[in-house]
Amino acid sequence: MRVGLAVVLIAMMPGLALAQSPPRGYPEAAWRQGLGGTVLLRCTAENGRRIRDCSVVSERPAGLGFGAAALKLQPSLPPSLGECGSLLVCKVTFPVEFRPTSAAASPDAGSQPR
Repeated sequence: MRVGLAVVLIAMMPGLALAQSPPRGYPEAAWRQGLGGTVLLRCTAENGRRIRDCSVVSERPAGLGFGAAALKLQPSLPPSLGECGSLLVCKVTFPVEFRPTSAAASPDAGSQPR
């Protein structure tokens, strides 16, 4: 198993009125409550060409739609998440983070979670 080096980040822009729809890809129930979450996806990678067959390994907090939202991102995931080295096909695991506030603009927003 290879662990992806990138974090996929979906962030809600600060200052959006709650009367508006949530940003594309953000679970509505979580958005309305101002909550963020993290999903760990496991996917098949075709050596940097395509990411496919993703499944949710974990979702925090559960029950707010973060897992389903992360799975919907599969077609737009960058192929670079699936670097398999000398293998043609491999499994990759990586986090998808959803952040509802201006935390997305902080200097460490793109850093790998610990």
